[in-house]
Amino acid sequence: MGKIWVLDAEKNTPDDLLAIFRPYQVHALNVVWAHPEGIGSGATWRDVNKMLASDTISRASIIFFLNALVDRDVLGFEVKTGKGGHHRIYKPIMTWSEFEDLIVWRFIEKLMMIFPENHELQSQGERLKVEA
Repeated sequence: MGKIWVLDAEKNTPDDLLAIFRPYQVHALNVVWAHPEGIGSGATWRDVNKMLASDTISRASIIFFLNALVDRDVLGFEVKTGKGGHHRIYKPIMTWSEFEDLIVWRFIEKLMMIFPENHELQSQGERLKVEA
């Protein structure tokens, strides 16, 4: 599955994906990748809130984040019926390594758009595109 990105609980300092995502989002990523068979937003929300030290996050925030990952082709979902109606069961549609590559590449593409006059950045971005 690849490295799961976590918070350094002992030092209580940001690590890894926290440069890009909020803590609850990092935890949600870990929860979803730990359930390759799929997991619902309710279970994800419960697990994330257990992982958060003193904060809590709303279920709506979890749902918005998971749906954003679906929109960006990171997660897929199945609709299941159950108590209360229809529910999405989210699951990764790429490996963790592919997800890491996607984050890096999208970050580089964004920097290239923001700083088009930076020729070094442009040439490095083009070089990486060729190697990919």
